[in-house]
Amino acid sequence: MPEYEYIPDLSEANSGVISSNDSEFPPLLAEIDNPPARLWYMGDISSLTIQPCIAIVGTRTPTEFGMEMAFTAGEVLARAGFTIVSGLALGCDTAAHQGCLSGRGRTVAFLANGLHTIYPPSNSGLAAEMILSSGCIISEYPPRTKLHPAHFKNRNRLQSGSSIVTIVIESDLKSGTMYTAKFAQSQGRKLLVLNHPQDKLSPMSEGNKKLLDEGYAIPFNPEDIERLGEMV
Repeated sequence: MPEYEYIPDLSEANSGVISSNDSEFPPLLAEIDNPPARLWYMGDISSLTIQPCIAIVGTRTPTEFGMEMAFTAGEVLARAGFTIVSGLALGCDTAAHQGCLSGRGRTVAFLANGLHTIYPPSNSGLAAEMILSSGCIISEYPPRTKLHPAHFKNRNRLQSGSSIVTIVIESDLKSGTMYTAKFAQSQGRKLLVLNHPQDKLSPMSEGNKKLLDEGYAIPFNPEDIERLGEMV
């Protein structure tokens, strides 16, 4: 997976703010409970509407298997014509964004802070590549808004809310991914969860098992990854 040694100049990148009354506002987000009143963005905001969006989420500390699955899912779905939505966090989010870029697709990240800074800083180069590849970064928080633990949970509802399907790659029981999955369910959106084979089970997949045991989520197996575009 790529590492970024420099950050391109984004001084001329498209940026702005839209409200829930604007024609550019994503209609799927307008449908959810507690929709954002405004969205600040950098890049191409039409990424959320020009083609169907799929959220790919997972723990910040995945296994190597989880990273590979997140990357492949992003790549496969990008090639199938979907925009990939995630949160720019380390781990599964990063791999999903990178996979989408590898598949020459558009990818969108919802941030839990104002767009004045990228968190984590190590993903600044990735965020820049996303913007330069016709994707965007988005926040419901005004510029200069600092990170707060509650913001992460709030932004998770936007990942699932902007997407027709949410895909959980790998999650422990305490991961914020579990909130995203619950939001997908409460929003009436389709939820797919990776069913780990016996030899890939770990504490990092206990959340997957819980979600599948609850019965709402649709399981998919590693061998299904290349046909995810047909399953969503």
